[in-house]
Parts: sequence; C-alpha cells; structure tokens
Amino acid sequence: MERRARPTDRLIWAWTIFVVAVIYTPIACGFLAALGKSRYFRFPVQQYSLEWWQRTMDSIEIGQLVRTSLKMAAVVTVIAVAVAFFGALAYARYDWKGRSLFQKVVLLPIFFRGWRCSCGST
Repeated sequence: MERRARPTDRLIWAWTIFVVAVIYTPIACGFLAALGKSRYFRFPVQQYSLEWWQRTMDSIEIGQLVRTSLKMAAVVTVIAVAVAFFGALAYARYDWKGRSLFQKVVLLPIFFRGWRCSCGST
C-alpha cells in the first residue's frame, strides 16, 4: 500500500529547506570570509589565504584555549565510551536492580524523537 503525499508535506519540506538555508548561509559566509586575504569580506573573494587562521593560531591565548578544548573533548569522549561500553555490557549480561531505569534513560531520546515525528501524522 503506497502512501500518497499530502499538500502539507511539500510545505514542510520547503520550510525545512528554508530554515537550513537561514542557519547555514551565515556559517558559509563566515568560512569564506576567513579564507579571504583582504581585511574585510568582499564577495566574490579575490584571493584566498590562510593568513587569518595563522595569526589566530599564533596567539598564545587562542592556542591555550584550543589545547584545553581538545584535552577536555578527549577526556569526555573516553569517559562516555567507557560508561556506554560497560553499561551495555552490564545490561546485556546481567539482571540487576536498576536495569529497567537504565533502559528507560537510554531509550528516552529515541522516544522523544519518535514522538515528535509522529505528532503531525494521522
């Protein structure tokens, strides 16, 4: 049984494309501005350069901030992977007191994602 497209489906797609364009266009312009050699953003970019990135990375404060951010990201990633691995292992192999709560907490984002998607459909 094939589902027919409703007229609102096209509006939803158009709205989604519009929102994505509004969000990502300034990001793309900022990226292009960072690659331009001129001091001010001019479109089209006349000459490409990484000079501004080099000046930023040469700054001692920015370098420290980037290193701190990368260290924190690495630590958080290791902790998240370890907790997820051992949580999945415990859930799959053992029957323990908080197992149903663990399952609910893990599945909660999936539930809300499915709930949001099915709200508009009949």
